[in-house]
Amino acid sequence: YTEYRRNIAIYLKFARYRNCKLIPMLKDPIAVFSADWLVKYFNMNAILMIRHPAGFISSLVKNNYGFNFDYLTNQQLLRDSILYKYEDDINEINYKLKNNKKTRELIIEYGTLVWIILNDLIVNYRILNKKWIYVRFEDLVSDPKHWLELIYNKLNIKLSRTAKFKINYRLNVKKFRIKHDAWKNR
Repeated sequence: YTEYRRNIAIYLKFARYRNCKLIPMLKDPIAVFSADWLVKYFNMNAILMIRHPAGFISSLVKNNYGFNFDYLTNQQLLRDSILYKYEDDINEINYKLKNNKKTRELIIEYGTLVWIILNDLIVNYRILNKKWIYVRFEDLVSDPKHWLELIYNKLNIKLSRTAKFKINYRLNVKKFRIKHDAWKNR
């Protein structure tokens, strides 16, 4: 019941944004598993960011991130539609995560599996959803102005002077600079 109420609240919030001609953005790496559902039921535009596997895993290691596969495997529909191919690998990693100390090697191991699962799904999305936008993270950060203009154009959004100013400001402030290939040095 709580999940139902939360979904209704999100739907109403998005409807309010659309009525005001605002475009909400949902940034959630795990939402990729529900992207087709979100697009269908919330009338969203999908922009999927694809990251180089070494960059993805390096980020997990650097930030000592964990991953709870139970969150995914407890969802019957997800298990039946996507995860069934990886069931043995997921069970093995889950066992290691629950019975061992989190080490760099273990983070690399589960990060590799997560990357493979995510990108297998993205490959399927690319085949089925030609209108969605797919952007490689490394391309976006190497030439953000170009890619943001492309994304705005593909979404039929006018890139206002204010938006251009904010983009330029953020790109010129040192703390917002992203070293998209820093993983190569780790």
